[in-house]
Amino acid sequence: MPFYRSFHMLATAICGLCFYGLTNAAFAYDITEIHHLDFGTFAITNNTAPHAMVVPYDGSPATYDPEIIPNTDPQRGEYALENLPPNVTFYVGVQVPNPGDGGVTMDNPTAVSGSTGPGLTVSNFTASDVTTDNNGDATLYIGATLTTSGNGAMYATDTFNGSYDITFYY
Repeated sequence: MPFYRSFHMLATAICGLCFYGLTNAAFAYDITEIHHLDFGTFAITNNTAPHAMVVPYDGSPATYDPEIIPNTDPQRGEYALENLPPNVTFYVGVQVPNPGDGGVTMDNPTAVSGSTGPGLTVSNFTASDVTTDNNGDATLYIGATLTTSGNGAMYATDTFNGSYDITFYY
C-alpha cells in the first residue's frame, strides 16, 4: 500500500537575492512570491532505486517515473519582479545553498528533508528568461527535478521542505 507524502519546495524567504551588473545601484526592486515551487502530494511505490518527478518552469505538465504516483498536482514557482531597470534581459541562475563547487548553478542538487525517514533531492533547477518591460517589471518561473533516495527505505507520510537562492546577472 503506497503512502502519500507532501513535498513543498518553499522559497518564501528568497535568501541571497542579488542583482549583479546594475550600473545604477539606486534601483529599489520588489519581488513578490506568487507561488512557491511545489511538488504536490504523491506516493512512492518503490524506493530501491532513485526515481524522479520533473516540474517544468514553462507550465507544461509534470512528468513522473512509474514508481511515483501523483495525488495532487505540482506547481512551478512564480515570482513577480517590479521596479527593475526597464527593458533589460537578466540571465538567471538558481543557487543551491552551499553548493559543492561554490558556484552559481542551476543543476547542483540540494537535499530536502521531512521529520523522519529518507530525504529527497531537488536538482536540475530551470528558470524562464526574464526581460523587464518598459516599467521594469517581469515574471520569473522556476522548475526543478525531485528524486527519491533510492536506498530502499520506506517514506512515511510527511511534509518535505527546502529552499533555494536566486541570483540575477545581466
